[in-house]
This record gives sequence, structure tokens and C-alpha cells, in this order.
Amino acid sequence: MKKNHMYDATEIFRSLSGHQKETYFKLAFYLLSFFYYLYRFVLHFASFSSSDSSCRMIVALVAESE
Repeated sequence: MKKNHMYDATEIFRSLSGHQKETYFKLAFYLLSFFYYLYRFVLHFASFSSSDSSCRMIVALVAESE
């Protein structure tokens, strides 16, 4: 039995900084992406609701479905 699945505690702590750096980069990327898409989502619906004719169309569709 080779026990390749077992790790020494010192080996884990040696590679921890590399994994931690990679994780922080991924977290920053996903957070930036989330807030960018949230901003674009709000901007889209803000411009969508500012045109009066499109609001009337949505209200008519909702009233028609009820």
C-alpha cells in the first residue's frame, strides 16, 4: 500500500499560499462579474421603463393575461 492519498501537514501549509492567491483571484473575478452584470441588468430595465410606450405595452399584456 502506497498511501498516496495521505498528506503531510507541512506539505499542505507549503502550498497554501499559492492556492489562497488563486482563490482570491477567482473570488475577485466572480464578484466583479456579478456586480457588472447586476449594473447592466438595472441599467437595461431603467432604460426600458423610461420609454412610455413600452410600459403601456407591458401593462396591456399583463392586464390581458388576467
